[in-house]
Amino acid sequence: MPDGEAGPGTVAEPTVTRAVLASAREHAARFGGRAALVDPGRRIGFGAFAALVPAAAAGLHRHGVRSGDVAAVQLSGVGELTLAVHALCAAGAVPAPLPLDATVGELARMMTECGARFLVTGGEVAGAALAATERSYVRQAFAFGEYPGATSFARLVGAGAPGGTAARWGEQAAVWG
Repeated sequence: MPDGEAGPGTVAEPTVTRAVLASAREHAARFGGRAALVDPGRRIGFGAFAALVPAAAAGLHRHGVRSGDVAAVQLSGVGELTLAVHALCAAGAVPAPLPLDATVGELARMMTECGARFLVTGGEVAGAALAATERSYVRQAFAFGEYPGATSFARLVGAGAPGGTAARWGEQAAVWG
């Protein structure tokens, strides 16, 4: 709904994430291991993408993320950003993308203004984003990679994967960390 307009918000059924996951499953069945996401030196197939998103959403829930929570997102990789946004949406959270070139102070202000409860970051922007959490309401961080004070995406997915597949999807997720 445009800013300043009154009325109840609506969500289209099926949601974008639900439609994307259904399409990814269909492509996996038709094309096998064809890449769904490609970043320099990293790729993930449609089947892995379709399994990682709900596993990450379940992991987010296990870490206390609730429907309607706002997540600050600062990621430079297209694959990481795609995985994060769809996992957040599947968990019912609202992703709030942050600019890559913002200073620590600007990031802290933006995180506070949007009401972010947690952060998803990684790569070369993780240091500034994690530092900004000290000056915001963000108290929990998830990261693509291993960073002090943040839960890695691989651990998040491993914790959220359904019976017996945690190690397999954790390994796939580690490719993005």
